[in-house]
Amino acid sequence: MGKTYVLVVDDNKAVRQALSVVLNLEKDIQVVGDAKDGEEAVKRASELSPDVIVMDFYMPKMNGLEATKIIKTNNPKIKIIVLSIRDQGASNKRAIEAGVEKWISKSSSPDVLIETIREIAH
Repeated sequence: MGKTYVLVVDDNKAVRQALSVVLNLEKDIQVVGDAKDGEEAVKRASELSPDVIVMDFYMPKMNGLEATKIIKTNNPKIKIIVLSIRDQGASNKRAIEAGVEKWISKSSSPDVLIETIREIAH
């Protein structure tokens, strides 16, 4: 089994950097890039063709669901995990319709994210 290539998308630079460090510690996961908003996520997904995108829900310019719809239309094989400070609640149905595979709270342990990436990538 090869590496899983991940794109990290969040409007907070510190969050992007922290996620990248944590994920790159795993032998089977490699962060191939990051993006600061939904528009950049669409562009970077097209350029990098990651296996998985870890995407913030609330971002300026274009939110995570709007970006997910476009990315999934262009490349349905990319798996998308939404990270949010809020519980999925009413947004869950919209997230599923957009093509999100999983919704994870930002308060979850990094191990939850790592295992979710492994689970949906294979």
